[in-house]
Amino acid sequence: MILDGTYYLSCWMTLVGEAYPCPVRILAGTPSRLPIPHICCHNSPMKRILAPILLLVFLFPSLAPGETWDDLDQGDGLFYENFSVVPFTGKTTGNVQGTFRNGKKHGPWVTYHPDGEIESKGTFKNGKKDGPSARHYENGQLSLACQSI
Repeated sequence: MILDGTYYLSCWMTLVGEAYPCPVRILAGTPSRLPIPHICCHNSPMKRILAPILLLVFLFPSLAPGETWDDLDQGDGLFYENFSVVPFTGKTTGNVQGTFRNGKKHGPWVTYHPDGEIESKGTFKNGKKDGPSARHYENGQLSLACQSI
């Protein structure tokens, strides 16, 4: 098809079992070259489904995969996933939130009372307390603050 001195070809692209029209434009005077098809994926169903899922995971990290404290076992001073012999590396979610590296607590840790108020905060390095830590009563008031050396 020719419009305004420009050749327009039409092709069909298949995404997820459905066919979508995909126009290809060739400038006038270059019909001997093969056209490079424009892949139209700006309206694909995959993008419409994937974008909201990624948005939810980034806005609500608690929806991201992670282990809860109840999914871990402790032995020989290390933490393991239930029914595993490999020391756990990853994050815990729920009332006890923190990171493990090779089965040891590492980085910032926060525990919560059942009503959602912070129970304790602290930092760990290779399984040992490192830096300031604090405990709070259920009403949120500070009950103990200390500095680990």
